[in-house]
Amino acid sequence: MLLAEVPQLKKFAEGLIARNIHYSRKRILISLSATPEEKYEDFIQTFPDYLARLPLRMIAAYLGISIKTLTRIRHAQLLR
Repeated sequence: MLLAEVPQLKKFAEGLIARNIHYSRKRILISLSATPEEKYEDFIQTFPDYLARLPLRMIAAYLGISIKTLTRIRHAQLLR
């Protein structure tokens, strides 16, 4: 009822839902087909300020890789 009465709210809700679907599909595609390095690179691009705020174990769990693999990837990037 509220969405019918407030067109701006309806537009906002539709945009929010569309953005959520887009990012969910992107995350599923990346988690199924990307290498661990590609997953980490996408994470850096998508959430750059989370690197300093989250522990590595949480980032590794989000990416679906082991903390050992994440540490190896980060170390390799530092050497480049």
